Amino acid sequence: MAYRHLLLLGAKSEGGTAIETVDLGPARADATIPGRVLEWLRGSDRIVDSPTPAALLSPRFGLLPDDANALELDALPGYFAQMPRLPKLTSPQVLVASLSDGVEKRLFGLASGSAWHAPDALLRFGVKVAPSEVAFQPGIWLVRASAMSELLRARPVVDALVAPMLTAEPPRGVPVQPPATEEHGGDHRGGGPTVGDGGITHVRITIDKIPGSKMRELLRAAIVPLGANGADVSVTLVIEADAGGGSIPKETLDLVVAEGLRQLGLDASIETS
Repeated sequence: MAYRHLLLLGAKSEGGTAIETVDLGPARADATIPGRVLEWLRGSDRIVDSPTPAALLSPRFGLLPDDANALELDALPGYFAQMPRLPKLTSPQVLVASLSDGVEKRLFGLASGSAWHAPDALLRFGVKVAPSEVAFQPGIWLVRASAMSELLRARPVVDALVAPMLTAEPPRGVPVQPPATEEHGGDHRGGGPTVGDGGITHVRITIDKIPGSKMRELLRAAIVPLGANGADVSVTLVIEADAGGGSIPKETLDLVVAEGLRQLGLDASIETS
């Protein structure tokens, strides 16, 4: 009952920090010191159980400067622990839930890869993200909604890594061949039957040595059109990367490639030499 003053770091209006002294007042006989401190912190909005997703990019939090579009997630928990002006979090899961909710509501997006704006970055925006997919590590960025929208619009085709956003329609410029009938000027002996017309029921396409730069075009030319015809399409992929005289950074393999595959829910076997 003798301990009634709380000292903590506070922010000055002109910048910098100062010691803030709080008188918690007389204590009840059954009160505990941690309980009294927690009660005051919650009542003064200095600790939160569930920050709203919009608050993460608000001026009050000031996590992302006005001239920046992305924040790497590995630094985010540390900000809440180190900056006196920010409220404290009851657990890291509070931040995970807020990030997941914000991505689904399109308040911001998540990008993972060598850079947040890299052409091959894995993008999450307007889709449901499982808490297990949110990792506070290098190579994963919190991205403003406006910047994320620009990234998605700039991509030449619908990205396979944003699979939940795919529609049943084929991409523009990729016609779907109609069933061969007399109305279309052909028969089954002409252009050949299409998927689902009672003729071809299974297709297996084997392509060797596909350059990485052609993967998006491959998606547009072969995979999406088959799916648009109602076929159940799956791909078995073997990726080989040869660094030549150099080397592939281990953090790229572990934090970008392996983590990106894990977030996609893909069971991959990775061998190195």
